[in-house]
Amino acid sequence: MYHSNSKENGTARWLIFSLILFGVLSISWKILSALPEKPETTILLSTKNQTPKIDKQADQILKQMSDYLTSLDQFSYNSKGSFEEVLKDNKKHQTSYNSEVYVDRPNKLRVNAASGEKAASVYYDGSQFTVMGKKINMYAQASAPPTLDQALDAARDKLQLDPPGADLIYTNPYTGLLEEIIEGKFKGDEKINGISCYRLAFKSKEVDWDIWIEKGDKPLPRKYEIISKNMPEKPAFLVEFSDWNVKPTLNNEMFAFVPPADSRKVDFVQAKEMKDAKKNSK
Repeated sequence: MYHSNSKENGTARWLIFSLILFGVLSISWKILSALPEKPETTILLSTKNQTPKIDKQADQILKQMSDYLTSLDQFSYNSKGSFEEVLKDNKKHQTSYNSEVYVDRPNKLRVNAASGEKAASVYYDGSQFTVMGKKINMYAQASAPPTLDQALDAARDKLQLDPPGADLIYTNPYTGLLEEIIEGKFKGDEKINGISCYRLAFKSKEVDWDIWIEKGDKPLPRKYEIISKNMPEKPAFLVEFSDWNVKPTLNNEMFAFVPPADSRKVDFVQAKEMKDAKKNSK
């Protein structure tokens, strides 16, 4: 972490919180584990502690979405949503955000995100991560593995960095989404922003979550809703996806970070430092 005078320390701390912002924007497969029951029509998947009960229709729709996303070499989408944090007085604080995500497999990612007056961008070019705090004109960089799947794992484990909807960016989203699942079921048809979707509901020991997937030959995710049911006040996370482009015009320059004039480079804070900073802020 960068250290200097109090003003610079303050802006460096802002960068920490911009990273925390990215760290909570997506549904991490480590907590996305969930699904309701329909015993007479179940498909069995193996987990460490038990065999989950997953409705065949829900499993099929989720697999179709995953297979479709896996087939895409490039794609982009926008997302907007909100997440809740429980403060020391057990009151919930809600934060909203917007983001733009660009993916060029196998090894490029760009995310632009904003929340209130805060704005930051994440770059991955196949060899390093860069996070740029736009308002403060500061950035941090860290080396990264050569593939996007490996890079996302490293970002989560080492930097607590998790771009919005990152579970969908993996080569095989299906495997990650069903990690530690207990139950899952098909809940019917609903419209999200005028688009006809299938609604699936999932449960795990830690969270309950629903996902809405577009009907038709482009089974794209349109909405996620997650409730951390074992946490005080059961904080929720909500995200809606829009402006999907499965044939975007992307170029290498989009993923190559060039430091802006007069910008300052700071060290990437590690996961423990970010957790401590977040804890002290409440």
